[in-house]
Amino acid sequence: MNLLFVTLGSFIIILAVTALVRGLRLGEVRLENRSQACAWAERNIPFFNAQEAIISEDGQSALVIDSEEQIVVIKRHGSKFAGRLLNKPIDAHQEGPIWCIGSGDRQFGRVRMQCDVKGQHRLLALL
Repeated sequence: MNLLFVTLGSFIIILAVTALVRGLRLGEVRLENRSQACAWAERNIPFFNAQEAIISEDGQSALVIDSEEQIVVIKRHGSKFAGRLLNKPIDAHQEGPIWCIGSGDRQFGRVRMQCDVKGQHRLLALL
């Protein structure tokens, strides 16, 4: 009988902590807007002067373009973001509404983005 109460109590505590984490939105990381993506690229990529950004609809990835048409791809990596400077020509293809962009770095992997119509047109122009 004690084992049942301990197990049930533990389960209730786990559900309460899960609800608290979701309610406070802890661990939820996303790029909210273009200026946030541009600021990230300028802080983390040396000599990068961001001019424009294409953000995925879920806020988990972005492409940032600078004044010299260099491109940085950013994606969520755990609770932070990671990025790579892309080499041209860009390795990108479309799978339905989602774009898959190669980073050129096997460990970093491919970045998946779903963007609005304006973002898709800008992405096509970069290719």
